[in-house]
Amino acid sequence: MLVDLAPDELVRKRLRQWFETGDVPDALFQLRTGDSMHWGPYGHLVRELHFHARENGLHDYLHLPELVEDVCNAYLKQYGHDLTAYYLKVLHPCIIWFEADISYEKGAIETALAYAYTSVRALPPDCHATIGIDCKGKSVSRSSIAKIEFLPP
Repeated sequence: MLVDLAPDELVRKRLRQWFETGDVPDALFQLRTGDSMHWGPYGHLVRELHFHARENGLHDYLHLPELVEDVCNAYLKQYGHDLTAYYLKVLHPCIIWFEADISYEKGAIETALAYAYTSVRALPPDCHATIGIDCKGKSVSRSSIAKIEFLPP
């Protein structure tokens, strides 16, 4: 996707080379793609948590996904050109609603109760509503996707 949306042919060529060899020169990218623990896909049980991610110590996926940030950081370090602003313009944030098995039922109930507590008080979700879903490297099937909610950039 990043290759197809690249701003010009030079960037496209460089990114394609990285992705074909699996050699994106960024330690976090290598960690996230090399260790199945990081493969997800992950999901939050509370939609509003996406809008308060940073204050709860979470990555802000509505800004840019981690791997996109890693590639932009690597490109800046390697070639001295920051692609972040460009990809923020061409990528559109969305929340994908999907069904998945919950492996930690107690955590899901605690998350629901924590969210109920803050929402009835008109407070943003807090750190007690951060339990989510880990699909452990298995893709979410199309039939499990309930909705794709596109957000304003």
